[in-house]
Formats: sequence, C-alpha cells, structure tokens
Amino acid sequence: MTHLAKFYPSDFSETDVLALDNQLQTYIVDMCSNDEFLELKGIGVLARKMVETNKDVIYPLVYLLVKLVLTLPVATAIVEISFLAMKYIKNELRNQMGDQ
Repeated sequence: MTHLAKFYPSDFSETDVLALDNQLQTYIVDMCSNDEFLELKGIGVLARKMVETNKDVIYPLVYLLVKLVLTLPVATAIVEISFLAMKYIKNELRNQMGDQ
C-alpha cells in the first residue's frame, strides 16, 4: 500500500510514506482483532465504518489512502470522458474542413 501512496506526492510526503507503513502495520492488527471490520464488503463500506468508529482519526494516513482509492475510478472516468469528447470534436472539425 505504501507504493500506492508514492503516486500521490502532493498528499504524502516522504515522511508520511514512512509513517503510513507503521500505521498500516498497526491498522492491520487492530482490524483483524475487531469484529466490526471482519465481514465488510467493499472499500466504500470500510471507509464508512472507519468514520463511524473514529478509526479515521486514529489512522489518518490510512484513511486518506482509502479516500484516494475511492476517488480514483471517478477521476479516471472523467479523464476518459474528456478524451472521448476531444476525439469527437476533432473528428467533427476534420469533417467540416474536408467539406469546405
């Protein structure tokens, strides 16, 4: 997981990445011993449960990483839609130029 944090240098400094490694080790032990977290289905449910149990405050770097992972599909979709729109616009302009 710390490898993923390195893709977000504006959110995780080098010190944060080291602290995240320590937080993750503690977080994993804590979650495995907590019955509330054993049966969760999906990362969205995990994020919600972290907020409900104040684990987002205890493990802020882990929670930040979870939030970033949750927004990744949305950001990717927006970029793909933008490129699709640009492709459409470029093709329309080329077709209009060819007709003239």
